[in-house]
Amino acid sequence: MPRLTALPTFVAFRHRNFRLFFWGYVVSLTGVWMQRVAQSWMVLDLTNSAFYVGLVDALGSLPVLFFTLYAGAVADQVAKHRMVLATQTAAMLVAFAFAAMVYLHQEHIATIVVLASLMGVATMVAMCSWWR
Repeated sequence: MPRLTALPTFVAFRHRNFRLFFWGYVVSLTGVWMQRVAQSWMVLDLTNSAFYVGLVDALGSLPVLFFTLYAGAVADQVAKHRMVLATQTAAMLVAFAFAAMVYLHQEHIATIVVLASLMGVATMVAMCSWWR
């Protein structure tokens, strides 16, 4: 009887570094998604305006649309490991700033707009480092 082998899709999981990378990004992306939901919910509570909810979500996504080409050129010049560490650190700092803002009850729409934009930039650079 022929030996069953792993699907070619999952061969990368044989490598420890890939497993660490994969599960680290699963945790990271889950946190980003939770932050985006909380951020949108907070904007809706603060403003009761669909426009501001859309604005904040758009500002979190527009850097990917407009600047990915340039970030990709930068990503080609920088080591992937350093790029991943830098983008994940930036995303963590934005998440900590968001948490501090909520903890200190200093929720302002302008602050949320800035944090959403910064997270969008970090996401955009991270995406460029993933696909190169």
